[in-house]
Amino acid sequence: ANFMWSWTYILAVVLGLLAVGLHFQWQEDRSAHADARAEKLLRQFVAAGRPELFRAQELPSAALLQWSPESLATVAPRLKDVWVKDAQENITRFTYFVASRRLGPLLRAGPGHAGHAVVPEMATRTLLEGCAEGKKRYFYSGLAEGADGLVHSDAKPLVDLFLQVIRSTKASVSTEISAKANVWISCPSTGASTHYDLGENVVLQLYGSKTFELLPAEAFLELQIPPTGHPYARQVLKEGGYNFSSFELQQGDALYVPPLWAHRTTTGQGMSISLNIFIGSAAEQLAEQLTALALPFEASWPEDMMQAAASLYLQVILKEVGIALE
Repeated sequence: ANFMWSWTYILAVVLGLLAVGLHFQWQEDRSAHADARAEKLLRQFVAAGRPELFRAQELPSAALLQWSPESLATVAPRLKDVWVKDAQENITRFTYFVASRRLGPLLRAGPGHAGHAVVPEMATRTLLEGCAEGKKRYFYSGLAEGADGLVHSDAKPLVDLFLQVIRSTKASVSTEISAKANVWISCPSTGASTHYDLGENVVLQLYGSKTFELLPAEAFLELQIPPTGHPYARQVLKEGGYNFSSFELQQGDALYVPPLWAHRTTTGQGMSISLNIFIGSAAEQLAEQLTALALPFEASWPEDMMQAAASLYLQVILKEVGIALE
């Protein structure tokens, strides 16, 4: 009897181990199929070169979709460089402004100002309470990093997948392209003014809602955008009058935004938490190469000669890209 019992016990253990092994294998196969579907989806969007709204659960984002104001306040109790201004009657918009950019000190009227204050450091709960109070509007963006300074573990699967898609889809993009994940926190009825980004972009709406209004790259000639090096570089200085395409992201939605598509954002009636992945693009690499080119001028030239040379140089460039001067 003891002999039979021992064999029964051993058989039960073996069958249990087999069941565990089959379960883990099933989980691995399921995960591999999900990653393949997500990769195929992103490939389609990137190849088409158009904005696409879809569900974030189509991507490896399960951990990210658990993020909330409370969880952020716990794991990231303090935030750096929070933008703030008084609440406007309808929508409060923030415009990116970097006074230290190369052209800032050279502007006759000075570099201007951002139109908002910057709080060097703020408790996350203070931001959340301020949003609830409604007198001020807060806007924060920062890298989604872990304590080790690397991409946060919750975002890394999506970063790696999107990076792989861009590298395999865009033959003109260098293998050394950059990738980063950003967290965006904003109060109700708050957003970023119209601007464009050079990178490939996927946005996940983790909490609340946000509306993206987009303009295709073909609209560039209609926009008033300062050049690279200007404090307002990549920002559209005149709002309104454009035929935007609108995409409303609810919690759990995702949006693919191609490079060079100008856009502005507006949060809904509650506060918003978003995360986006930026991957370097061919446009970004070309811009870096162009700004690194030495201009055909000499520092020793007198001012009138320098102005005449710069004017002629700009005329030639505009003619080459098909822009006629009136």
